[in-house]
Amino acid sequence: MWHFITPVLVLGAFILSLLVSISLPIVKSIKLFHLSLQGEVGISVFKANATGQVDFGAWGYCLSDFAASASVGGKSDAVNSSDYCTQAKLGYTFDSRFDAALDSLPGVDLKSQDLENDVSAATKAAAVLHIIATVLIFIALLIALGKVFRRSTSHRGLNICSVVVDLLAALLASVVFLIDVIAVSVLRGKLNDHGVHTSYGNGVWMMLGAAIVMWLAAVGSCATCCAGRRRFNESTPKY
Repeated sequence: MWHFITPVLVLGAFILSLLVSISLPIVKSIKLFHLSLQGEVGISVFKANATGQVDFGAWGYCLSDFAASASVGGKSDAVNSSDYCTQAKLGYTFDSRFDAALDSLPGVDLKSQDLENDVSAATKAAAVLHIIATVLIFIALLIALGKVFRRSTSHRGLNICSVVVDLLAALLASVVFLIDVIAVSVLRGKLNDHGVHTSYGNGVWMMLGAAIVMWLAAVGSCATCCAGRRRFNESTPKY
């Protein structure tokens, strides 16, 4: 049974890991973490407020729903910024539009350079590890499919190779998930002090799903290996 279930599990883990690896801005619906920008001040007859959303992926970010307004003595003025995403690349460099959006937040004590340094440090290593984990899971998928097409569960070398690669892939996927969680938690601790709310993106939980599925696949590979060894021993003539 595990002989056929394991490839399906590894395929599921590969798809999840691949989607997280490319994530935003390539796949805009998948993000590693989310920033909610909101600031407001009110002094006598002067009032100002601004809001915006920033989603970060492995290769860039998207700014959306940004709006700023100010009123003096009952007269108000509002500015809205169009949504946009950066080009995909490793590391973050905030452009003038993001700088302007951040500087327009009243009551938020945060410079774009500080945010850029914190975000880049949190995502560069994660982006590289996501790719490595995805490649390793893909290798595990090729081995699992090879076992199916060979129609043999007693090939000792292939079974052992499958177990080793599945365990390594499951372990690395778990490490990548933990790094994602720790990076976002550290970033959230720093940014929340500056009036910026940070939350986990769906990509973090997708990586958790990939890790869990890979551990199940590793269990399946171990079960297949043990079953194949038992059949090999039974078929070996005893003197």
